Amino acid sequence: MNNFFAKIYELTIDAYGYNLTEYLYGNGEGMSTYVLFGLIQIGISLSTVLIFYYIMNRPDFNRWYNWALIGFANIILQFGFVVLYLNIQLQNGVLVVDGVGLYEITMFSLTAIVPVALIQYIIFSFMLRWWSTNCSTTPYPQ
Repeated sequence: MNNFFAKIYELTIDAYGYNLTEYLYGNGEGMSTYVLFGLIQIGISLSTVLIFYYIMNRPDFNRWYNWALIGFANIILQFGFVVLYLNIQLQNGVLVVDGVGLYEITMFSLTAIVPVALIQYIIFSFMLRWWSTNCSTTPYPQ
Protein backbone atom coordinates (compact mmCIF):
# COMPACT_ATOMS: atom_id res chain seq x y z
CA MET A 1 0.00 0.00 0.00
CA ASN A 2 2.96 2.29 0.64
CA ASN A 3 4.06 2.09 -2.99
CA PHE A 4 0.54 2.91 -4.19
CA PHE A 5 0.29 6.14 -2.19
CA ALA A 6 3.94 7.01 -2.83
CA LYS A 7 3.37 6.90 -6.60
CA ILE A 8 0.40 9.23 -6.29
CA TYR A 9 2.06 11.78 -4.00
CA GLU A 10 5.42 11.71 -5.77
CA LEU A 11 3.95 12.88 -9.09
CA THR A 12 4.83 16.42 -8.01
CA ILE A 13 8.09 15.62 -6.23
CA ASP A 14 9.96 18.44 -8.00
CA ALA A 15 7.84 21.00 -6.14
CA TYR A 16 8.77 19.87 -2.64
CA GLY A 17 12.03 17.98 -3.10
CA TYR A 18 13.49 14.55 -2.61
CA ASN A 19 14.59 15.19 0.96
CA LEU A 20 11.03 15.23 2.30
CA THR A 21 10.26 12.06 0.33
CA GLU A 22 12.77 10.09 2.39
CA TYR A 23 10.84 10.86 5.56
CA LEU A 24 7.39 10.36 4.02
CA TYR A 25 8.26 6.98 2.51
CA GLY A 26 9.48 5.62 5.82
CA ASN A 27 11.96 2.91 6.58
CA GLY A 28 9.77 -0.09 5.87
CA GLU A 29 8.79 -0.65 9.49
CA GLY A 30 5.19 0.06 10.35
CA MET A 31 2.92 2.42 8.46
CA SER A 32 4.60 5.12 6.39
CA THR A 33 3.48 8.71 6.39
CA TYR A 34 2.25 8.29 2.81
CA VAL A 35 -0.17 5.58 3.93
CA LEU A 36 -1.27 7.65 6.92
CA PHE A 37 -2.01 10.64 4.70
CA GLY A 38 -3.75 8.47 2.11
CA LEU A 39 -6.08 6.88 4.63
CA ILE A 40 -6.80 10.19 6.37
CA GLN A 41 -7.56 11.79 3.00
CA ILE A 42 -9.98 9.04 2.06
CA GLY A 43 -11.69 9.38 5.44
CA ILE A 44 -12.04 13.16 5.26
CA SER A 45 -13.26 13.14 1.65
CA LEU A 46 -15.77 10.39 2.34
CA SER A 47 -16.98 12.18 5.48
CA THR A 48 -17.51 15.52 3.74
CA VAL A 49 -19.45 13.84 0.91
CA LEU A 50 -21.64 11.94 3.37
CA ILE A 51 -22.25 15.12 5.36
CA PHE A 52 -23.29 17.03 2.25
CA TYR A 53 -25.55 14.40 0.71
CA TYR A 54 -27.06 12.82 3.81
CA ILE A 55 -26.87 15.26 6.73
CA MET A 56 -27.25 18.63 4.99
CA ASN A 57 -29.83 16.98 2.77
CA ARG A 58 -32.32 19.85 2.32
CA PRO A 59 -33.95 21.15 -0.85
CA ASP A 60 -32.57 24.66 -0.36
CA PHE A 61 -29.04 23.22 -0.12
CA ASN A 62 -29.32 21.53 -3.54
CA ARG A 63 -27.09 24.04 -5.37
CA TRP A 64 -23.73 23.61 -7.09
CA TYR A 65 -22.15 26.41 -5.05
CA ASN A 66 -23.06 24.67 -1.79
CA TRP A 67 -21.47 21.49 -3.13
CA ALA A 68 -18.37 23.49 -4.13
CA LEU A 69 -18.23 25.14 -0.69
CA ILE A 70 -18.21 21.76 1.05
CA GLY A 71 -15.56 20.59 -1.44
CA PHE A 72 -13.45 23.63 -0.58
CA ALA A 73 -13.86 22.84 3.12
CA ASN A 74 -12.67 19.30 2.36
CA ILE A 75 -9.53 20.68 0.70
CA ILE A 76 -8.84 23.12 3.56
CA LEU A 77 -9.27 20.37 6.18
CA GLN A 78 -6.87 18.06 4.40
CA PHE A 79 -4.32 20.78 3.66
CA GLY A 80 -4.45 21.97 7.26
CA PHE A 81 -4.08 18.46 8.67
CA VAL A 82 -0.99 17.66 6.60
CA VAL A 83 0.73 21.00 7.24
CA LEU A 84 -0.04 20.82 10.96
CA TYR A 85 1.04 17.18 11.29
CA LEU A 86 4.33 17.64 9.44
CA ASN A 87 5.08 20.94 11.17
CA ILE A 88 4.57 19.29 14.58
CA GLN A 89 6.89 16.48 13.49
CA LEU A 90 9.44 19.09 12.41
CA GLN A 91 9.20 21.08 15.66
CA ASN A 92 9.43 17.95 17.85
CA GLY A 93 12.55 16.73 16.08
CA VAL A 94 10.92 13.65 14.56
CA LEU A 95 11.27 15.02 11.03
CA VAL A 96 15.01 15.54 10.92
CA VAL A 97 15.99 15.79 7.27
CA ASP A 98 18.41 18.33 5.86
CA GLY A 99 16.77 20.93 3.65
CA VAL A 100 13.22 20.34 4.89
CA GLY A 101 11.34 23.23 6.40
CA LEU A 102 7.92 24.80 6.40
CA TYR A 103 8.28 25.78 2.73
CA GLU A 104 8.76 22.17 1.61
CA ILE A 105 5.90 21.02 3.82
CA THR A 106 3.59 23.67 2.37
CA MET A 107 4.62 22.85 -1.20
CA PHE A 108 3.98 19.15 -0.58
CA SER A 109 0.53 19.97 0.74
CA LEU A 110 -0.31 22.28 -2.15
CA THR A 111 0.99 20.10 -4.97
CA ALA A 112 0.28 16.60 -3.70
CA ILE A 113 -2.50 16.76 -1.12
CA VAL A 114 -4.83 19.39 -2.62
CA PRO A 115 -5.25 17.76 -6.08
CA VAL A 116 -5.85 14.34 -4.53
CA ALA A 117 -8.41 15.84 -2.13
CA LEU A 118 -10.29 17.44 -5.02
CA ILE A 119 -10.29 14.27 -7.11
CA GLN A 120 -11.44 12.14 -4.18
CA TYR A 121 -14.25 14.56 -3.36
CA ILE A 122 -15.52 14.50 -6.93
CA ILE A 123 -15.30 10.71 -7.23
CA PHE A 124 -17.04 10.08 -3.90
CA SER A 125 -19.71 12.66 -4.79
CA PHE A 126 -20.62 10.92 -8.02
CA MET A 127 -20.54 7.51 -6.34
CA LEU A 128 -22.75 8.39 -3.35
CA ARG A 129 -25.11 11.14 -4.48
CA TRP A 130 -27.73 8.88 -6.05
CA TRP A 131 -29.34 7.86 -2.76
CA SER A 132 -29.73 11.37 -1.40
CA THR A 133 -33.38 12.38 -1.20
CA ASN A 134 -32.91 16.11 -1.93
CA CYS A 135 -29.41 16.57 -3.36
CA SER A 136 -29.11 13.65 -5.78
CA THR A 137 -28.72 15.99 -8.77
CA THR A 138 -26.09 18.22 -7.22
CA PRO A 139 -23.69 19.55 -8.56
CA TYR A 140 -25.70 19.64 -11.77
CA PRO A 141 -28.44 22.30 -11.92
CA GLN A 142 -32.00 21.13 -12.32
